[in-house]
Amino acid sequence: MKKWIALILVTILITTALAGCGSTANTAPSAATKTSDKITLKFATTDEDSGIDHEITQTFKKRLGELSKGTMNVDLFMAGQMGDEKQALELLKLGELDIGYNAIMGDLYYKDMYAIAIPFLFPDVDSMDRYMASPTGDKIKKILMEKGGVQYAGMFDFGPRYFTSNKPFKTPEEMKGIKIRLPQIQSWIDVFKQIGASPTPIAATEIVTALKTGTVDGQENFLSNIAGRQMWEYQKYLIATKHVMLPQTWLISDKTLKKLNEQQRQWLSQAINDAIKDIRSKTTTMNQEFIKKATDNKMTLIEPDRAAFVKAAQPAVDKVLSQMAPGVAEDAKKAIAGK
Repeated sequence: MKKWIALILVTILITTALAGCGSTANTAPSAATKTSDKITLKFATTDEDSGIDHEITQTFKKRLGELSKGTMNVDLFMAGQMGDEKQALELLKLGELDIGYNAIMGDLYYKDMYAIAIPFLFPDVDSMDRYMASPTGDKIKKILMEKGGVQYAGMFDFGPRYFTSNKPFKTPEEMKGIKIRLPQIQSWIDVFKQIGASPTPIAATEIVTALKTGTVDGQENFLSNIAGRQMWEYQKYLIATKHVMLPQTWLISDKTLKKLNEQQRQWLSQAINDAIKDIRSKTTTMNQEFIKKATDNKMTLIEPDRAAFVKAAQPAVDKVLSQMAPGVAEDAKKAIAGK
């Protein structure tokens, strides 16, 4: 029912935009906005209002209010209330959403430059920041504006992703044949096929059903989501493969930016940067708490031979990287090396 309500809401919003009715009173103001005018922006994400997501969105909302002295407010639409990630991107392009963070825009807008999504490649978010500051990163930001009508505003991560499973594994050999739910990201499917697993792309909303029916033996996710979905109710093992970080990218609608004055744009940018800085200082501690919560609920934590997984994945990682746009591999390697 929730999914249908979200789809109906999205349809109404898009129809309104196409009819030329413009944004509602709660979206960004007209071009004549004064700094003293009170405005409300709409933010959306498909992530739940819990854990790291709750922390960063509340910090952002609070900081924007502080910086603007109460003249800029944010309505937060969490857990897919405004549709799935693709629908949210479309609403940002139309200006019916003002802000959001997203992880699939790479596959939609710059698939041949989406090196950040390759498992077992980037070691940390700092190296990803360097990649986004590279010539390739500049091209990505230009594509985001041209194809998506959005401005890149920074990114944050939830820490590395873990597997959960009802079948334990510590080595690539032990993972062979295990049916693992993955998101529909081709590089992930290629890498885990190379390792020997049996990847099964399934929507995030169907994970629990797939586990209950035995369609898959396990799944992978951020620790925040593993704890939020209480995976210990369906899975026995928490496995620290730490295969990818997959940061969330903050995006601002270009239509919104054109309606804000320079001071308001500065406040918005600073509020996002402050929220990102704040969560980066807390992520490690929060993830340790998520692990404790999982083990307290009888999940067994397994520390696998990660070096063996990196080695087993390398042929697929190299192949995926070689098929990307010119300059991507070079800029990725420089960023990883700290250059």
